[in-house]
Amino acid sequence: KGRCTENAAASIFWAVDAFHEKPSAQLHCFEALTKLFGKRKFSVKPVSVLSLGRYNPETMEFSEEWPDLYVAAQKHLDKLFSVVKHPALQPPTLLRQKGSSIYAAAQQFLAFATQHNAQLLVVGSHARQGLERVLMGSFSESLVLQSPLPVLVVNPLSKAKTVKRIKKILFPTDFSTASNQAFSRTTLLAKALNIPIELYHRVQYLYPDVAPPFFYPAVSADSLRDARTDLTKQATQWQTYAKTQGVRVTFRLDSHSASPLQGVLAELKKLGPATMLSIASQSNRAEAILLGSLTRKILRTATSPVLVMHPDQESVAKRFATEAKLAGYHLSASPPFF
Repeated sequence: KGRCTENAAASIFWAVDAFHEKPSAQLHCFEALTKLFGKRKFSVKPVSVLSLGRYNPETMEFSEEWPDLYVAAQKHLDKLFSVVKHPALQPPTLLRQKGSSIYAAAQQFLAFATQHNAQLLVVGSHARQGLERVLMGSFSESLVLQSPLPVLVVNPLSKAKTVKRIKKILFPTDFSTASNQAFSRTTLLAKALNIPIELYHRVQYLYPDVAPPFFYPAVSADSLRDARTDLTKQATQWQTYAKTQGVRVTFRLDSHSASPLQGVLAELKKLGPATMLSIASQSNRAEAILLGSLTRKILRTATSPVLVMHPDQESVAKRFATEAKLAGYHLSASPPFF
């Protein structure tokens, strides 16, 4: 497996919407990268997937011809990036979308990024809620669901722009095997960036919270104490592993928050805007769609940058490559940055 080295530059591909209703709002993605990587070398390739029929607010017309769409998109992107003065930013690439769905656009972006050896992807969240999200869909969620690579999702309301540097990574865990795999990758990233990790676990009660007349027998104090002891032992093992990698890890065991989501958001608020969240992605696509997940809820609500890791990156990459080739793409392997 590839490992990041001190002098290696991270290859980052940035999904940009050339016809975003507020183009400058997307720059928070690039700002988050500069706060995360600091003085470490990295390169950013903006990529925009274009589909015919996009509405151009300047001409108040729909672009039905590829040359017209390309010229309009290039003009918008040139204007957007004219305010960015950073050596890491590369010229944008415009891709003609093969399909018409958000899923197809995400797959095309992923195919291009994988083929050109991307190591990290970044995308902005529109922070839409409720019916608006259902009607308009979510490119960022589709990207996270399909991606074999780590994806950094940045909310436009992110407060990371108010700090000089990302100084800590918050890693919520249920101590599952999948979470352990994602933690190992997060540890490698923390080592490369020289920042500590806070390991967070919200204690799950053994019975649901319900109102009368439904009552459940109380759990003994000894049982709760034993559970906390076991969780602390697991956390200590993870901390020991991180220490061998040169990464400092603290542990926070939360037994007071109403839900895991509320606990994570409260912990982020306590740690402050200089914190990035790292979480394991849902690896089962059908389960993620039908049941939802903590990952998806966090992406919709967290204002801190969120790094989503597929626990089993290698198998996900193979599955994606198979699907992409069936769709007509030709992929090459991407060396992992961490």
